[in-house]
Parts: sequence; structure tokens; C-alpha cells
Amino acid sequence: YRQPGVKWDRKTVLEEITVTAQKREENINDVPLTVTSATGDYLAERGLGNGPQSLVQLVPGFQYTEGFTGTPVFTLRGIGFYDINYSAGSTVAVYTDETPLPFSVMTQQAGLDIARVEVLKGPQGTLFGQNATGGAINYIAARPTSSFEAGARVEGNRFGLIETEGYVRGPVSDTVKARLALRSEQGGAWQESPSHNEELGDSDVLVGRLLLDWQPTDTLSFALNLNAWRDRSDVPATQYASFLPSVAGTPVDTVYAGLTPPSKDNDEADWTPGNNYTRDSEQFQSALRIDWDISSALTLTSISNYVDFSDSRLVDTDGTYLDNTLFDLEGKIESVSQELRLTGDLGQMKFMVGANYDRSE
Repeated sequence: YRQPGVKWDRKTVLEEITVTAQKREENINDVPLTVTSATGDYLAERGLGNGPQSLVQLVPGFQYTEGFTGTPVFTLRGIGFYDINYSAGSTVAVYTDETPLPFSVMTQQAGLDIARVEVLKGPQGTLFGQNATGGAINYIAARPTSSFEAGARVEGNRFGLIETEGYVRGPVSDTVKARLALRSEQGGAWQESPSHNEELGDSDVLVGRLLLDWQPTDTLSFALNLNAWRDRSDVPATQYASFLPSVAGTPVDTVYAGLTPPSKDNDEADWTPGNNYTRDSEQFQSALRIDWDISSALTLTSISNYVDFSDSRLVDTDGTYLDNTLFDLEGKIESVSQELRLTGDLGQMKFMVGANYDRSE
């Protein structure tokens, strides 16, 4: 806007982008790595939230594929491994505040109420512990503050999906600050069956996170992250394309030969009626970070992490109303990890020494 009669000078202002790609706060231009970073506000304005699947639209060279088990597969710079088991590791590791989500199936709701996300390309196992040859994705949660603040947003789409998200943050005492964030997804059935006039694809997701920051002294701080989500959404059906018999001349040839592939509409699919296709997925994570400034040049950091994930679902994979291929999937994962590191800044030299431990069942 230019006010009449007033001369304005055009100036370009570039904000400094700070990242923690090397586990210390640095200007992104000083980091000798290929890093893509975006703030939480940037992602929210463009509808790129929830989890890593939205980063496809942001990060060059990043690809996301989801198998019929719901397990995502990440590929970065062409480096990936397609494995749809719950226990599948990933060549692209995902972290929340430097705590690992060691299996890709755990990462679905990692993008709740974040300050920023950083995507590091290339092997990151040395600094981040996980054997990630493709890269690492680190979600940094929005932190509590010493002043009270709250916010919320509500969105909807033409399929009836309603997304609600909100947060509240502020001081609890002189030394304790807290932040609570919640998100809900409800409705939005988008698949239609041409054979039995039913719909599939409703969302029923609840996600929550509680952050507590406690700083009893100037040299000692504790950060507790408690987060959980549960998903009771419908499992989407596959789309029938064509039938290729494994044994020619069997009776099933006649049945499938008479099926007509769905129209070109992406929302038209079919499934066997009379079954419950609601998934039963949930996850709980607790992480505790302790920072102790031994001196002005040395800091000792401990990060303890526990994740409990479970999933159960019925998947119809033949794309037809026939009772042919149904998979009843169940899985449970418990993971414990611990990181201990000592960092130092001696002016001309910066160093870090540490170790990571991880055990998963």
C-alpha cells in the first residue's frame, strides 16, 4: 500500500534462518549440509501439516509411499527401501525434538504444533544415531513461553472432513512453563462403492501433546514431552483395475471377467460389505531432555525416550465386492532409546562426543 503524496523506499529484508541440523543452533548458511527448513506457520498456511507425507510438496527429492498396511516408505534423493511391515526401518529417520521415532509407522502424526521442520539430506547416523543413509527429518515442537497465549484454527473440505487444532501456553510457576496442543480430524468419507451404495474413508483422529519446561537453576533445565494419538479412521479400499488369472480356466475367471473397472474418478472403489474396516491405532511417547551447563563452554545433555505403538486393521485388497482377499493385520512395538552427549565451544573449536542406545521389541 502506498500512501498518496508520500515517497517510499523499497528495501529487501531477509530473516535469519536458524536450524539445529548439527544439534546446536546455527544459521542455515553456516551448516555444511543440504538442509530444507520451514516454519510451522508456513506449513499451516499451505495445509502441509500432520506428518511427513506433506513434505513431498516442500522438499525436492523427497517421496512418500504408503503400503496397504499403513506403513509409510520414505525416499530421499532416490535412496529408500520398500518394506510394508510394521517393523520396517527407514532410510530416512524421523525425530521429534531430537528424539527418534525408530519405525516409519510411528511418524504419522509427528507434525502437531511445530515451530519448524528440518529435512537433512545424506547420511545422518553419526549425529542422530539411527542408521539413516538417505537423510533425517527433525520436527521441532513449538515451545512453552513465559507469557500466556492461546490459538485455534478450524478447517473443512467438500467431503465433510473437519479439522480442528488449538494450543494454550504460559507459565505454571516462576520456574515451570507449559504448552498443551490438541488436534482432531472427523468425518470426510470420500470413497463410494458402485455395487452397494456405501461410503468409506471417514477420519476419526485425536492427537495431543503436553510440554513442560522446568529450569530450577541458571545452569540446569528439564524438558518433558508427553504426546499421544489414536486413530479410528476407515481403512481405504483399493481400486480394481483388471483380473489376470494365475491358473487359466478356473471358475473364478468367469466371475472376475465380468467385473467392470471403476470410472476414472479417484473416489470410486469397492470392497466386501458387512465387515468393519475401522482401524484401531494408537501411540504414546514420553521424552525427557536434561541440559546441564557444566561451565560456560561445556554442556552435558541427556535425552531419554520411550514409544509404545499398536495397530489393528482389516484390509480389503482385491478392490471388488467379492469376499476374496482380506488381511487382518495386528502389530505392537515398544521402543526405548537413550542419548548422552557432551558439547563444547572453545572459541575456535567446537566439539561433541556422545553415544546412543536403542532397544525395540
